[in-house]
Amino acid sequence: MVNGEELKKLGLFGSLSQTQLAKLAGATETIKYPANSSIYMSRERAARLFIVRDGLVSLRLFDPGEGPEVNFGTRAKGDLFGGASFMKPQRYTVTATCLKPTELIVIETSHLWDFFQDDPEFGYRFMKEIAQLYFDRYVTAIGYLAESIKEPTRIMAQPG
Repeated sequence: MVNGEELKKLGLFGSLSQTQLAKLAGATETIKYPANSSIYMSRERAARLFIVRDGLVSLRLFDPGEGPEVNFGTRAKGDLFGGASFMKPQRYTVTATCLKPTELIVIETSHLWDFFQDDPEFGYRFMKEIAQLYFDRYVTAIGYLAESIKEPTRIMAQPG
């Protein structure tokens, strides 16, 4: 469990009251991962939200045999990921891997939905943050697509 003061230092939770912070902190846990370990794989059921407490996490889309790997960046101390747990079909859309030893704050999404029922204003602000994360990912994906079509691969057939 994380204490409320630590949550308050994260920009997203900064406006919560002590009572709200205590309630939210009670719904958290911390998990440590060694370097190069997987937190979750693309297409797995998404039920948890993650905040990097310490370490570095890579978010990538890679399906062996289905095309090139797309890197959606890294998440460092204070960064949030796992927003797919809020959207149907509740499947993670990328693979999250620790680039070095990492400690995460983990919150079950079902606890957050309950919290949003008690405080709809916070729920609104939180979901705006999730929308921004996904918009940023969209912009990154468009950038990769634009780069990939700038210089298309030429396929040349040899006679005979």
